[in-house]
Amino acid sequence: MTDTPIVSAVIIFCNEEEYLEEAVTSVFDQTYDNWELILVDDGSTDASTELAERLAASRPDRVRCLHHPGRQRKGMSASRNLGVAAARGRYIAYLDADDRWLPEKLSSQIELIERHVEAAVVCGPLILWRSWTGRPEDADGLYGTHGDGFELATNRLYEPPELVAEFIRHKDLVPSGALFHRSAFVDVGGADETFTDNYEDAVVFAKIGLRYPIYCADRSWYLYRQYPGPVEASQRGRTRPDADRLRGDAARLVFLRWVENHLAEEMVDDPRLIAALHDARRQIEHPHRHRIRRGLHRRVDRLVQRVPRG
Repeated sequence: MTDTPIVSAVIIFCNEEEYLEEAVTSVFDQTYDNWELILVDDGSTDASTELAERLAASRPDRVRCLHHPGRQRKGMSASRNLGVAAARGRYIAYLDADDRWLPEKLSSQIELIERHVEAAVVCGPLILWRSWTGRPEDADGLYGTHGDGFELATNRLYEPPELVAEFIRHKDLVPSGALFHRSAFVDVGGADETFTDNYEDAVVFAKIGLRYPIYCADRSWYLYRQYPGPVEASQRGRTRPDADRLRGDAARLVFLRWVENHLAEEMVDDPRLIAALHDARRQIEHPHRHRIRRGLHRRVDRLVQRVPRG
């Protein structure tokens, strides 16, 4: 590594003693070598603080540990901002403390972002990882570029605000596992610290995607940890499916209100974004109608595919 790293990996954590070392090791195992790792402790009360300090001490030339003043818990956005503010790299890459990167994550994404020089971000789908088997190869499909009757075209550059409109409209469309220019993050004001948990990453993508092109690949480099069954989920503090849906809808409405206010502040009146906001709200307020309409669209698509061509 040179004195100034090219990539700053940022892992924020709060009470992640069970998985933090696995996440950090996946950074250590990268085939690309010019990186630094910043660990941000968001007020942990378990052994993860000591674990992070031990991991940093094992690679003092590469790893730093940060925390908020007084070791407060300030939420995900404030922790991301703290990590990025300390970063020295040209590029930033997030990793959640219970997930993993594949070894070629950084090398592949740097090649893409330097080939597509217009892009501020390179992203792709997540690999749904059945983590309870203990084997990284036990993945169960991709998430983030399709779902809800929609499939995102990949291996292409999206000019603003095209991709933002799509992930406003489709809740299962989440540009993820990204590598982005630190300068773009700073230019848009970083993460919004009023978002302490859900949608904090979507806010950053919306802000960047309104100003900069984003390249979306079909390849994933990110293992997104899944948890097994309702009993295990409840043991980990996760709620019942109905409660999850209601909580998810409430969080999504908060995000949509933020988008509307942000567009007004930025004086953006693109009709694609206005239509996307309208559709997203309608899906939450009238889910039954949305499911019927989605089913009709799928049937029409199948009929169209059967029509002889030529």
